[in-house]
Amino acid sequence: MFPDLRRRRSGTPGEEATLSSQGHRGQVMQVPHVRFTVRRMMVAVVIMTTALWGGWLCIVRLDYLERAERFRRSAVSWAADDASWIRGIQGQEQVNAMEERQCVEAERRRDMVTDASERARWGRRIAAMRADLAWGERCARETRSSLAKAAAQQRHHKDLMRKYVDAASSPWRLVPPDPPAPE
Repeated sequence: MFPDLRRRRSGTPGEEATLSSQGHRGQVMQVPHVRFTVRRMMVAVVIMTTALWGGWLCIVRLDYLERAERFRRSAVSWAADDASWIRGIQGQEQVNAMEERQCVEAERRRDMVTDASERARWGRRIAAMRADLAWGERCARETRSSLAKAAAQQRHHKDLMRKYVDAASSPWRLVPPDPPAPE
C-alpha cells in the first residue's frame, strides 16, 4: 500500500541523497539540515512565551469566574434570607397588632369590672399581655437589624461578584484586594 522509502546517503555530509521507492527510483532528495540560529531560537522563545502566557491567562480567568460564581451564589443565599426575614417581620408585626388589640380590649373590660379581685386578675392578665407584646416588638427590632446586616452582606457579595466578572474579562490586569465584609 505505501511505498517502501529508504534513504541512501552519499559519502560526505551535505551532499544529495537518493530516495528509493518502488515507483520512483533514482529521484534525488536534499537531506534536511536544520540550522539553530539565534534568530530562530528567539522566535521559538517568543512562541513558547506567548503560549505559556495565554495558558496562564486562561487559568487566571477561570479562577476569577469561579470566584464570581461563588459570590453570586452567596448573594442569592443572602437574598433568600432577606425574604424569609421580611416574612418573619411581617408575621411578627401582625401578631403584635393582634396582641395590641387584645390589650386594648382587655383594658376596656377591666374598666367595666367593679369587683376588686376581678380587676386585679384583669390587671395581671394585661401585664402579661404587655410583656408578650414588648417581647414581640423586641424580636421585630432584632429581626430588622438582622435584615439590615443581611442586605449589607448581599450588597458586599454582589459587588465582589461584579469585581471578579470584570477581572475575568481582562485577567492581565491586577485585581485590588477584597474589601472587608460588613459587620
